[in-house]
Amino acid sequence: MKQFNYIEKHFEQIYEDQFDFHLYAIRKYTLHSYFEMVAMEDKVYKNKFAVKAALGMLKVAKKAVKIDRDSELGKLRPEMAAYKESKEYQKILEDIKKRDDDDDFKYDADPKGYELYEKFLADPVSRALEFASTVARYNPDAAELHAKLVPLYLSKSK
Repeated sequence: MKQFNYIEKHFEQIYEDQFDFHLYAIRKYTLHSYFEMVAMEDKVYKNKFAVKAALGMLKVAKKAVKIDRDSELGKLRPEMAAYKESKEYQKILEDIKKRDDDDDFKYDADPKGYELYEKFLADPVSRALEFASTVARYNPDAAELHAKLVPLYLSKSK
């Protein structure tokens, strides 16, 4: 789940960074290269890796729906509390506080993914649908992705 979250964050960061890039590109590049960049930005989610990541997230969400989430959270919370009290975790937090860089990819406050997993178990279907529906919107020809989204949309509406 942690890797899928990184993929989702990566695509979101590309999408958000494009807004900062527009003024810079108009000043520094030719119009032709600027329009090529705009065309590329329109196709950020239209690639096979985004589809694979969305399919993986849907697969994990489907498994998470089938398990007993309360017992899974019961197992997770003591393990997470023990990890947060460990010296390893405290050292990671100190290192993050010392750094000025706010890069989520370099300095992760949740390296084992406990908090992410806890959030995911709270509502796995909507969490998976966030990214998968965006990817599906840009990939109308990804039949497998659309076929796997239909049961989740139906289960969500119940």
